[in-house]
Amino acid sequence: MYAVASDVESKLSPDILIRLTDDEGTGEINWEIVTKMIQEASAEVDAFLAMRYTLPLSPTPPILSKLTLDITLYNLFSRRGIDESSADSVIVTRYNNAIRMLEKIAAGTMEITPPTGDAGGGIPSPSQSSMSYQTSPRIFSREQMKGY
Repeated sequence: MYAVASDVESKLSPDILIRLTDDEGTGEINWEIVTKMIQEASAEVDAFLAMRYTLPLSPTPPILSKLTLDITLYNLFSRRGIDESSADSVIVTRYNNAIRMLEKIAAGTMEITPPTGDAGGGIPSPSQSSMSYQTSPRIFSREQMKGY
């Protein structure tokens, strides 16, 4: 799986999670339903990835966690119905964007890369950050163009 229940918990308030998962009316989050929705979303992601990659991917690229989470949230909201004229439309938009990105990955027009272990705060090496260019000699100068 590319996401875990705590990822879902970090995106939705407990009240919303209860509303989306409490089928028995206990007033509590049903974590089994959350886990099932994550599994379904992970399977959907794998269906796209299997076109180009040997699964399972290890380590998991962070983008897959995000895409899986977006699909999981959509799956959770779909259980109760999505009102696209409300704030729920963000969930639909994120789901559609995730599917489009997965389609690009499957088609080979977008690549996923494994995590590098770099926290992002490091300074790039010279081979990663340097650039060189060469120009032709200057043809006109300010002095030559004076009066024009």
